[in-house]
Amino acid sequence: VLFRSSAPLYRARRMVFSTMSIIVRASVFGGLFIWLWAMFYLYFYWRGVGRVSTFILFLLLSDLLELGVTPLVFQIILGVPKIFSWPDPWGLFALFFGTRLLALYLHQLVALESILHLRHPQYSARIASPPNSMFICLSVWVTVVFLSRICNDIEPPYFSFSVYVVLCLVPLVMAIVTCVLALTDCPINSQASSPGQGRRAAILVTTASIVTFVFVYMPVLVVMCLAHYPLHFPDDQPFYLVPEFAWLLTTSAMCLRVMTDPLLCVLVCSQIRRQSAATTEGDTLVGLQTDLVSD
Repeated sequence: VLFRSSAPLYRARRMVFSTMSIIVRASVFGGLFIWLWAMFYLYFYWRGVGRVSTFILFLLLSDLLELGVTPLVFQIILGVPKIFSWPDPWGLFALFFGTRLLALYLHQLVALESILHLRHPQYSARIASPPNSMFICLSVWVTVVFLSRICNDIEPPYFSFSVYVVLCLVPLVMAIVTCVLALTDCPINSQASSPGQGRRAAILVTTASIVTFVFVYMPVLVVMCLAHYPLHFPDDQPFYLVPEFAWLLTTSAMCLRVMTDPLLCVLVCSQIRRQSAATTEGDTLVGLQTDLVSD
């Protein structure tokens, strides 16, 4: 009788673990291939256009770090035979959490910087300069290390719940700001040779960023917020709102970011290259027209 009553639960758990295994394997192998392709593209972009954004480089570095850590983490979660061992499992989970948290903010910074470059270049040159962008990346890195230690060590869970709420709100605000900047224009762009092209490129980058944020990053943050907010019954026994399978599925689904993040970086660089080529061509035509008028 006990076996029959637990059979549906066992089948559901087995289905969840099978789905997780498929997602993780596809993300690791597909993400490695896409990451290598993105690095080749950025190399030729650097040779042809110039400097690559610091935010893009840090985001790809976090993707590479997660590609190395993910198999170690999920072989512990799934309970498969260990191919590689790690001396400190909790330190491994803290590294895994910190890498994903770092990628969450770098993802929004890449989108925000690209929108500033495409729509508001007068601000992009100041905010996204190499010293400023390096300082922002290092500040985000230090903050992520600090928060990863808090979320793994400090009790009670109410404090962790407030931390997770902040972690959800900050990138959400950044996404809203990115959308607003993508839809607004500045005098420089309004007088450009092809103002509509910059607007279309900004909307395309913003759409790709928001879709990735909503379907890849946000579910695991919402689940972790609910998972760290217990409801107490009259007998003072905590009851958590999120079942185990929801946390497992959203955590494995976030592995898809190692595929979507390099694609976003390539999309950003391709749109910037296209706009730079159009601007150069427009300036050349304006120069020729000026010479003809003067003659």
